[in-house]
Amino acid sequence: MNGGHAMAISNLKGRSWGMIGDIVRNAVDPRDYLRYDGSEAAGLRMASEISKRKHILLWEFHEQAFGELPIRLVGRNLDMHGVTAARDWDDLKHILSRYRFFVHAADPRFEDVRRRVAGSFLITFPAHLEDPRARETLETFHRLGGRVVDTSPNYGNSEQVLGHLLGDAGLRGDVFMATKVDREDAAEGVERMEGSIERLGPPIDLMQVHNLRGTDAQLETLFAWKKEGRVGHVGITTHRVSQHAEMIAFMKKYPLDFVQVNYSLADRAAAETLLPLAIDRGIAVLVNRPFGKGQLFDAVKGMVLPDWSREINCDSWGQLFLKYIIAHPAATIPIPGTSKPHHAADNARAMRGRLPDKELRREMERFMDRLL
Repeated sequence: MNGGHAMAISNLKGRSWGMIGDIVRNAVDPRDYLRYDGSEAAGLRMASEISKRKHILLWEFHEQAFGELPIRLVGRNLDMHGVTAARDWDDLKHILSRYRFFVHAADPRFEDVRRRVAGSFLITFPAHLEDPRARETLETFHRLGGRVVDTSPNYGNSEQVLGHLLGDAGLRGDVFMATKVDREDAAEGVERMEGSIERLGPPIDLMQVHNLRGTDAQLETLFAWKKEGRVGHVGITTHRVSQHAEMIAFMKKYPLDFVQVNYSLADRAAAETLLPLAIDRGIAVLVNRPFGKGQLFDAVKGMVLPDWSREINCDSWGQLFLKYIIAHPAATIPIPGTSKPHHAADNARAMRGRLPDKELRREMERFMDRLL
């Protein structure tokens, strides 16, 4: 309770937050919310993109549970008459304060990732274990809410550096750790993954088949490991449009938890078929190359931000590029390669303020198409 609010948290949501058991502990900080003002003796449901995610949100259950109650729906649902989204977090807090109770219909795939971070963190350079810049970057990322860490054993010594820095800072248990396996042979893949676990430390929240190398052999191992609890989630990756068709075939063939794919304002091919399929199959999406290998920054070098960037609270080009990705209905999570503290801070600010709606995303595409 928070000044009269009843905060209902489902067991499914609790499990997605790592809360196991019959008693679901408080999953929010009550200080983030305003007190109930008594103006509405009714409830509030919060959910976005319902029509595309009914099976994931268990929406039929919500309709049965709350259909006869005086309850309002708020969220980004353009096809639902009379349903609008809050303008920003402050607006949502004031809406919440008017209602007796509220229920967040969350997508459990993204609760422990997207709710906390926009840009993930990726050390892509070989670094010394005591490199002060690497340590400062990691601490800045975490302090500003970053939790998703994506790496690979073929990114120099980044796994060793990350394992050391996270352990030394006491942060290893507070990140969502994703890495990759890049071997054709199943036995070699096992050896490779065991090395990653040794360098990074457990748990590995997501193990991905890197660039579809040995996909069938590695997925057989990974699904067995997931069942045994050795990895939390299973995924596949690519950074090339030429592999998208093969990626789609594997998405249809296997019950994947994640895919990682190249997508940006400069490279939108994934939006045609791959991202819609991820929505349909309930697969979470990590986005690599969110800045188009630097092409986007090159295109806007020396330019001031357009006036419409203020509508989505952007004060840098990097934030604008990331918000374009975050706003996609596939709940995409960009993973920009980050090795400098001020870049980590700028990336984190992309999760603050408003996101572009469908029309503004089109305007962003038209704007960049004229420059590229």
